[in-house]
Amino acid sequence: RIFAPSHRAARLQAAMQRRRRTIVWFRNDLRVHDNPLLARLASHPERGEEVACAYFASPDVFDATLRVTGLPKCGARRAAFLRESVEDLGASLRALGSDLLVFRGSAASVLRESLLSGDPDGVEVLVTQGLTPEEQAEERAVEEVLSAWSCGRAATARLTRLWGLTMFHVDDLPYDNVQEQLPMVFAPFGRAVRGHFRAADAAGAARTRRGEAGALLRPEEPAPRALPAPPPSCRAQAAARVADALPTAALPDGEQSLDGWWDVCFKGGETAGLRRLADFVGKDLARYKETRNGLDGLRFSSKLSPWMAAGCVSPRRVAAAVREFERRHKNGAPTPSTAHFVSEFAWRDYLILLAWKCGPKLFQLHGPAGRAGGFAWRRDAELERRFVEGATGVPLVDAAVRQMRTSGFMSNRARQYVASYLTVELQLDWRVGAELFESFLVDYDVHANWGNWMRAAGVAGQGFGHGGSRWFNLAEER
Repeated sequence: RIFAPSHRAARLQAAMQRRRRTIVWFRNDLRVHDNPLLARLASHPERGEEVACAYFASPDVFDATLRVTGLPKCGARRAAFLRESVEDLGASLRALGSDLLVFRGSAASVLRESLLSGDPDGVEVLVTQGLTPEEQAEERAVEEVLSAWSCGRAATARLTRLWGLTMFHVDDLPYDNVQEQLPMVFAPFGRAVRGHFRAADAAGAARTRRGEAGALLRPEEPAPRALPAPPPSCRAQAAARVADALPTAALPDGEQSLDGWWDVCFKGGETAGLRRLADFVGKDLARYKETRNGLDGLRFSSKLSPWMAAGCVSPRRVAAAVREFERRHKNGAPTPSTAHFVSEFAWRDYLILLAWKCGPKLFQLHGPAGRAGGFAWRRDAELERRFVEGATGVPLVDAAVRQMRTSGFMSNRARQYVASYLTVELQLDWRVGAELFESFLVDYDVHANWGNWMRAAGVAGQGFGHGGSRWFNLAEER
């Protein structure tokens, strides 16, 4: 007689076929090079492990409106840039044998409904650690889903957070507890890490690279040479095309592009970002310190900020490109322009860490200082409308706002002018300006945008003039 296998034997056989699943959760780290999530896969290969790389287009970002102004949380320009970036990342992962699964929905809901299917033998979700309240809430929601899934199962499920937003790793900074010890002004932080961007002789630069001066700048994380294809069970609810999950809205009437330089320059994705980096280093880095405060045009600054905000280009890759320029042209010695350019990335690091330190207070009217900074921060619907539309009657401010609404771009100096006008001259709720930038800028970065607006409003307790704010003379553009 031939006996059918017992139910117990069948269950045992099924268990032996189950494999552990790793889910790589991409957010603002849309690249293959120097990515700690992918480096984790490269350095911890496990036989038979399933890997699913995923991006979640959450309605809380793409369909939401902002709390103070009611503007779209993610405007058409940035949404298009992110869609291109996701498409480019997908192509890069397919070249490695994998793919990027793109879903319309929050990370927690998609995990619950799709990515935990197929009864894997344990799950690990890898994510770049978020440092702001919205990102942290996303992570907590995912942890709750994983905990509920593993309850009653022999399999384990966990969320693993990896550091990956900054040029300097948090463990290499001279603080035992960054959130408690980070200063509220940049200067002490800059002195602690500045060995990497101070113009000095070649010997001094070499000491810095060896970690003997300033904070250690780690080498790039290794990229994987190959990745497995995602398990079929994870593909069930993924979008067939990125555009299905990330549709691109048309620009509002009157804000259509006039074929400006930004249409050519701002194409999303790691491929375009690295090409822009090479172009800037090869053509314009040498004169950066003299040109960086320009107001319009392609060549006066790097224009790398959209790719940095989306995580398409690693800050360590930028630093490496600058060092290679110095080796080729200055025998390894920093120049005033290269030193200043790398210092901008130390500023970027600082604002990321400052957002972590401030937490929810970063987004509150009175900020970490807990006071108004000398202003009433009034609300005026008509004045706010004119400001948002670029119709205040102040030519410099209006031109900057209209350019941003059309192109998604506003120069760094123009942003300071606009912030000065809103906070010091109009004394409107400074969050109106922060949300205007959040909605329209193609390079919106939560840490830099809200940190700089907080500083401009003087509610960080930093003690600038005019009630703690940063004031500019708009008539003389200074």
